[in-house]
Amino acid sequence: MSASLESLNVGKFHVGPIPSPAISGLSLSAFLPGLMTAPGPAYFGAAPGVGIDLGTVNIGPKLGLPPAPCSLNVVGPIAANFTGMTNVIGAFNVYGVGTKLGADISAAIKATVGATAEVGSTANASNNATAGNIVCSRITAGFGAFASVAAPFKQFDIPHPTRSGYRLAHAALEGPEMGVYYRGKTKEKTIPLPEYWTGLVHEESITVQLTPIGKACSTLHVKKVQDNVVHVGHQASELEYYYIIHGERKDLDDLVVEYKGEEMEDFAKSEDKIVRSGEKFLDKRRIYENPEVIKLKSHE
Repeated sequence: MSASLESLNVGKFHVGPIPSPAISGLSLSAFLPGLMTAPGPAYFGAAPGVGIDLGTVNIGPKLGLPPAPCSLNVVGPIAANFTGMTNVIGAFNVYGVGTKLGADISAAIKATVGATAEVGSTANASNNATAGNIVCSRITAGFGAFASVAAPFKQFDIPHPTRSGYRLAHAALEGPEMGVYYRGKTKEKTIPLPEYWTGLVHEESITVQLTPIGKACSTLHVKKVQDNVVHVGHQASELEYYYIIHGERKDLDDLVVEYKGEEMEDFAKSEDKIVRSGEKFLDKRRIYENPEVIKLKSHE
């Protein structure tokens, strides 16, 4: 059965063979004027000719030319309320404040232009690319690599290896250089350094500390450091000793240990800098505008 009406004016309207509880007076909606109910599926706008009905209410683009800019436009203090899972296929744009209470799981690319404020925990199981500054009070990482980290101090905090119910925290030893070390014990009079030290460490920066084991030896000394080998001398017939060897990396520029500013963010803007050796220089690079590798002096 079909009918064509130019206009229809009724207090309540229901489509379908089974009366709606809202119409029959079993809910508060029965007392509202202009009530319309339908069991669905209902289509507004373009309707598919063949396929499966995906929703009780389906809203498509307006037919005709030009099409409407939006398939659905909702205006109100609380414009929409969703209970349950909501799927978005395509772009999802938010203009204004977006508030989320609960888990937010994304399995796609998310691009944000503007500020993002999050209060709570965020878990990412994929790569993050950031083209701006990240400001936070604490960074905790299971593992990973950082190009550089500037902080008042550096430490690790792990479950205690021998005391149940406790944790263990250590802070990093700090100094005015990009240093590395190599340590161990031996009975030999030569200590070969790792092969990669030839490309990593300034040979003239190498220092060596020796400690005899089991007996004193006032003659234990370093004869020379040459060709990536530490040569040791002593007058004992046989001697075992500990060694610890430090060196400064040469694949990096001198560490800037002093610069003019009040906050860490001032480093990039400051032209007045002093490196480890005490050399003072003016940094004219203006890092915010034209970042470059800083070259201070040659160690070769």
